[in-house]
Amino acid sequence: MLTASKNQREFFRLVYPLGSGPKFELARKRELADVIEISQGGFRVRGFMPGVRCGDVISGTILFADEPTMTIASVKRVCKDYTVFVLTKPLPILRVFNEQIRIRRDYPG
Repeated sequence: MLTASKNQREFFRLVYPLGSGPKFELARKRELADVIEISQGGFRVRGFMPGVRCGDVISGTILFADEPTMTIASVKRVCKDYTVFVLTKPLPILRVFNEQIRIRRDYPG
């Protein structure tokens, strides 16, 4: 049985309602992907991103509604349904909180 102390994550994660998240633009390929989940430590995009493999270090831009943010991340997991990235430098917590406020305002309920 999991206790509360064993079931804690390092960072708060914001899961976006369908179609509400920012886009991620992979710098070297100029490909766009929908961000479906974000935290200070990383993010997940919908679908498989061609040309990325686990362990790769990539750069790109998260295209938030109010301010694009350049990122460097390592690829943690690649699946047909999603790709997970771990940021080398965490996002400021205020960035994640602002996204949460935007989602609650624009997608109530």
